[in-house]
Amino acid sequence: MMPALLFAATPKHGAKRTYFLAAFFLAGAFFLAAAFFLAGAFVLAAAFFLAGAFFLAAAFFLAGAFFLAAAFFLAGAFFLAAAFFLAGAFFLAAAFFLAGAFFLAAAFFLAGAFFLAATFFLAGAFFFAAAFFLAGAFFFAATFFLAAGFFFVAFFAAAMNSLLMCPASSETLSSFIFDDKQSRANYYLTQCRHYVARNVIDSTHTIELVIIHLR
Repeated sequence: MMPALLFAATPKHGAKRTYFLAAFFLAGAFFLAAAFFLAGAFVLAAAFFLAGAFFLAAAFFLAGAFFLAAAFFLAGAFFLAAAFFLAGAFFLAAAFFLAGAFFLAAAFFLAGAFFLAATFFLAGAFFFAAAFFLAGAFFFAATFFLAAGFFFVAFFAAAMNSLLMCPASSETLSSFIFDDKQSRANYYLTQCRHYVARNVIDSTHTIELVIIHLR
């Protein structure tokens, strides 16, 4: 009814109304187009914003996950490296300690063995040296004692034999003429001395031969 009434008016007023309606229609169309455009732009902007936010969130999440994974990987690698290093260091330290302990034990054992061997060797050498020395001393002492005893016995026997066998018989003395008893005694003593000295010299020579034979 209203459009018919509006168009049924006077021509002058009808033209104005037509322009007004056209303008209103165009304004409404423009407003709707602008609204749709703004709405589309807002939707696109919101979509882009949400997509960017989601992309950034995903990027941050992936970056954080990668960072955490890398951190865990590096931490694990460092832990394993430290564990291997400490295990190797402990193994080497234990090996050096055991080697040093074995070396010291072997050195002490060898030193003790050498000391005992040297002690037994020196004790044996001293014992044998003392035994040989005492045996030699006893042998020389016995030899000297026997030789001296034999010499004195031989000397005493020779002296006694010389005294007993001295040429003092009446037949020997009667062949000489003495002036007195003193001259006769001197002659007798001289003859006995020569006889004893000769027998002693012979006995000494015999003893020397016996000693040389014993040596």
